[in-house]
Amino acid sequence: MEILKGLFFINGLDAYETYGVFLSEENAGDMENYNALMKPADSKGHTCVDFREQDGEKYAKKLVTALKARDIELQFTLEAANKADFFDKRRKFITALRTGVDGWLTLRLADIDQSFTVFYVNCSRWTQMTDFEDKVYASFKVKFREPEPVY
Repeated sequence: MEILKGLFFINGLDAYETYGVFLSEENAGDMENYNALMKPADSKGHTCVDFREQDGEKYAKKLVTALKARDIELQFTLEAANKADFFDKRRKFITALRTGVDGWLTLRLADIDQSFTVFYVNCSRWTQMTDFEDKVYASFKVKFREPEPVY
């Protein structure tokens, strides 16, 4: 589908043109992929001193909040023209996730002009949406780790 081209890139390659995958949602109007990408990472917390004989806790006069690494789970749909195309695109996409560029993946969403440097963790769900005749579709969730979150 022409409308899906140029929206989502993995290491500079258009994900739809290269692998036949695009970000998808379970229900019309859902925004779970954007929710996962936009949610700020948790803070690492601050070191405190907790004196037994004093109320509360003591912190440094100047606090610098640093962020923890975070996991991002995205839902994809793979579209293929037929069975052979499906297995070829599936193999290429999984290989790209596993290898990246020295293991790293840069995910870029064109509509918000935002990039995320991540690595593949796992595929938590796979749903085969059609059989292997004619056009073939599968939906799946992929978890990525972002060691140095962007905000």
